[in-house]
Amino acid sequence: MEKRGLSMIVTSLIIILLVIVAIGILYVAYINFVRTGTEGISFVKFTINLEIENAYVDNNIVKVGVKRNVGKGDLIAINFVIEDEDNSEILREETTLQELRKETFLLTLSELQIDDVETVSIAPIYKSDSGEEVLGDIMDTRKISRESVGEYCGDGTCNGGETCSTCEIDCGVCSGGYCGDGTCNGGETCSTCELDCGDCSGEYCGDGICNGDETCSTCELDCGDCSTPESCNGTWVPPEDDGVECDGGANCDPDCTCPTGFTADGSGGCSLNPPINTGIIFSVWPEDGNANRFQSENLPKSQEALIGYTTYSVNFTGSFETRCFGISSAWYYEDINKSEISLNIPVGVELANIRPSEAYSIWEAVNCGQYF
Repeated sequence: MEKRGLSMIVTSLIIILLVIVAIGILYVAYINFVRTGTEGISFVKFTINLEIENAYVDNNIVKVGVKRNVGKGDLIAINFVIEDEDNSEILREETTLQELRKETFLLTLSELQIDDVETVSIAPIYKSDSGEEVLGDIMDTRKISRESVGEYCGDGTCNGGETCSTCEIDCGVCSGGYCGDGTCNGGETCSTCELDCGDCSGEYCGDGICNGDETCSTCELDCGDCSTPESCNGTWVPPEDDGVECDGGANCDPDCTCPTGFTADGSGGCSLNPPINTGIIFSVWPEDGNANRFQSENLPKSQEALIGYTTYSVNFTGSFETRCFGISSAWYYEDINKSEISLNIPVGVELANIRPSEAYSIWEAVNCGQYF
């Protein structure tokens, strides 16, 4: 009996020892599996956040404006997937685009085998924690427009430091007419041309007198002050001010003209024009109370009607958001029959505190006219 009891004890100990050894082997195998399987995995793919702000064809070039939103990670390139109804091609563009920055990528159509490009999608390429190159998922897709919105000057906005010769056509407040080629073409007045605008920068206008009504095409070289009438003295005194837009009144500029979005009130000042579009927000992106884009059923439903909106400003009523924003892009999506406005929010500035069902107003006047 004693031998049998001892044998059972030994057998039990052996079984326990074998179980412990098996558990150890399984644990080591599991750790090696996890280490091997996750070597190339990084939380970067869950934090890098890219969006397409605009995409359009301009002179055989597909211009794609990309913004990187908040999210850590070592971005090294972006794959652009260009598609039509039947085909797709991938173009890789190297970039180190940082958080809350924008970059315009130029994709040459001649490099593609696709004749009629329709959409573009983007996928980030980043370095994993182990230093390996990893391709992320598609993050945004945008329909490619056939019409240029003309919104980029250098970094994408007209900052006042660029001259007319460096701004592209229709670049908002930077041109105020069209001085895109650096010369005055006859459609601009001296008051709207920038300093770089050629023939209207000096002293003489035809008869040697600046009468206020000469355009750049009629001003001779060195035209100087031809935008300022002799009667522009800060006091509205008819008939001295006959033919002068404004003089010394509310919102009147020093050159006796009304700012864009204002109209002369007939007594020396300028009145704010009504908004060019008003409506109710249908949806916002990326989230309620923290957005830089919104859609509305009240916006014009054609891309042609939205061209020029990048020169306007927008504010919100019935909202916690009290600021006025410039418009960086305006797009119509035919497939969903909705239009979208992107707000021009500088790097480091809080996104707009707006939500669906709140009202918006779009103004031709800079800063929604509220600072004049």
